[in-house]
Amino acid sequence: MKLKLNDLYSLSLGLVSLIEKELPISLAFKIQRIQNKVQEELDASDKVRKKLIEKYKEKELEDGQVQIKKDKLKEFNIEMDELMKQEIKKI
Repeated sequence: MKLKLNDLYSLSLGLVSLIEKELPISLAFKIQRIQNKVQEELDASDKVRKKLIEKYKEKELEDGQVQIKKDKLKEFNIEMDELMKQEIKKI
């Protein structure tokens, strides 16, 4: 099964929601194992995402968010979009 990275973020949210429910043990175990594999991919992508943010960051805002350099916003969006379109072949 091929999934794009942005699909994995959505999948992870759904899996976390399922994990929080009371489920039969065998199903809960399978869902947790899938979530662990998904999280591995998300952890790797998060490192690249953070590097992109650092590369294009103008300053950190008081609320913990960052402001991207206005003259580099297009490049940032292109690279971030490229990252989110990466295909993950095996989960």
